[in-house]
Amino acid sequence: MSKWLTASVSPGKASKILFQIDEECEGMPPFDEVSLVRGPFGAFRLASRQQVSTDDLPQHEIAEISTSTFDFESNDDYPNETHFPTSPWSQNVFESMLDQPEVMSLPFPLDFADVTVDLNRFHQILGVNTIVEGQSFLDTLLLPQSFAPSRPSTRPPSIRSPTPTISLLATPENQVPPNASVLLQHYATTIISALTPYRHSKTPWHVLFLPFVRQCFAILMLNDSLDNAGMCIFYGTLSLSAFSLEGSSQSSEWLKWAKTYRTQAQKHAGVMLKHAYDLPKKFKYKSVLMALLTLVYGCIFSDNRDQTEYYLLEAEKFIRLRGLSRKKSRKVRLLHHCYAFTRVFHESMSMFNMNTIQRNHVRNAVQASGLTVHGSDIPVFRINGWNDWHQEMMLMKSREEGENDLHLERPGQFPATLYPEIFGIPESWLLLLSQVIRLGNEKDSAEQSNTTHPLGLKDFTNRARAIEKAINQLDLTSQPITGMERPAATATVASDPQSQSTIDPDTQQNMLEAMKDALAIYFYRRIYDIDATILQPKVINIRDCLIRNQHADADIPYGSAEVLWPAFIAACEAEDPDVQSSFAQWFAHYSRRSGLRAFDSALELVERVWQEKRGASVDGDGIGVSWLELMRRDFMV
Repeated sequence: MSKWLTASVSPGKASKILFQIDEECEGMPPFDEVSLVRGPFGAFRLASRQQVSTDDLPQHEIAEISTSTFDFESNDDYPNETHFPTSPWSQNVFESMLDQPEVMSLPFPLDFADVTVDLNRFHQILGVNTIVEGQSFLDTLLLPQSFAPSRPSTRPPSIRSPTPTISLLATPENQVPPNASVLLQHYATTIISALTPYRHSKTPWHVLFLPFVRQCFAILMLNDSLDNAGMCIFYGTLSLSAFSLEGSSQSSEWLKWAKTYRTQAQKHAGVMLKHAYDLPKKFKYKSVLMALLTLVYGCIFSDNRDQTEYYLLEAEKFIRLRGLSRKKSRKVRLLHHCYAFTRVFHESMSMFNMNTIQRNHVRNAVQASGLTVHGSDIPVFRINGWNDWHQEMMLMKSREEGENDLHLERPGQFPATLYPEIFGIPESWLLLLSQVIRLGNEKDSAEQSNTTHPLGLKDFTNRARAIEKAINQLDLTSQPITGMERPAATATVASDPQSQSTIDPDTQQNMLEAMKDALAIYFYRRIYDIDATILQPKVINIRDCLIRNQHADADIPYGSAEVLWPAFIAACEAEDPDVQSSFAQWFAHYSRRSGLRAFDSALELVERVWQEKRGASVDGDGIGVSWLELMRRDFMV
């Protein structure tokens, strides 16, 4: 049936239908309501108001799609969702995408950048004379002349037409930004590659974030409306991609776009959060959580720690109040894992900022809700709930216990975990990192005398020894990595529709070795604060693992965001100048390849640590100089 429908609409017929729609609109009075539907399932349609000459319109209703007139710098507040509803068609698309299995049939291609139309006829309809055979729809209508697709083009570089300026009757809310295609293509390749380890293609970014933002793009292309959650995801994604392009090209123009789109995303997020807890609900649960996570990733990679924490805490509150008590689909669990994974890493660097106003607000909101029965863990990173680590790690968590232990507070095994499938790391590794953070927070609270019930020295020592033993005995290679292929020889896997990559069979092993040694270094620095000389063998091993993976991923920085943490932890402890130079080159390499500011910021802090160590060694006392001391000093100031 579907093949028959596809064959029944040839390119010639499509152009003819478009031309008929255009002819029927001619002669209609300006501002008349028009609703024309043609083709199977109304694939060709013209809805809402008639396009007219700009001479007949008030100035505030004219929107030009061009680099000189397209401006999103607006301070106007966005309307409430009840004033700006998503159309039934768009709503059905989103519901089918979020609720159905990962493989589904859509009413249009996902990648509009790959859609080629009969431009001769299309230009005839629009009255545009510049024609380049083979140019894509978006190349012709949306891309400024200076923009080019990120993937290789088959047409000669010298053949390029100027971008036509087309007036559309639309509010700024519905327009597609002129560089959206370039930014989404960059997101689909570079950004997702940085977030995705080992080139596997079933991560949340492949099955949730990328399809969703492409749907947003398609809906806006049809001049339809999106709710605030969808607009937040769309603009947040554009902002993240623009920040990356700014970092790799050092272009102030991309930085301007990145900040503009971030402002738009945050405005939509503000409206969304005001109504996120309304009943009846105005947003789908997954949409809100995806919007918050999109902003989190944007803040992390643009090195904005304050806003990173803000949106992480908003995500925690939303999950605890709306997510833990519900039956969790696979896609909901994927999003919960993304939040928890990111939150644990954030907490590992936030040990001196535990009692902020927003943290207290989230804690009080959760406690006042009466939903603590669903989240049996406490909403703070402190030690609780175990005495004998080895014995309790042998216990199996029930599905409810495993899914609702949001920040991995309690020991135990949970076979249904998705961390190996998403991040290529067993849950036991992340569980131990969470325990080190919690024990370190107990130590800091006792030293600063800001807790009424400090952990006793005996309990602290016993827990520290148990965690240390578990880290040293952790065998990551023996734990199955579900949802991924672990080939005995090199294999080829498509990481995106346009390219294929070859998997190095040692890549996963290098990653796991680096993560394990970095966890040990973090423990010894955070809990015992030992001399860095003892840690040098692990530092060098991490450096070697990172360099081997760098050579394997010479073209695309696969999983670079994930190994940023072990690289930072190890580089801060490096003593030998040659080893320090190797780490500096590694950070610089991935900063250039990904364009993400997080690599530059990490290197800046690492170089400060090295400088402090050199100054301290000249004075004859290099003990106590560490990234912990620098962060504590900065926080106190």
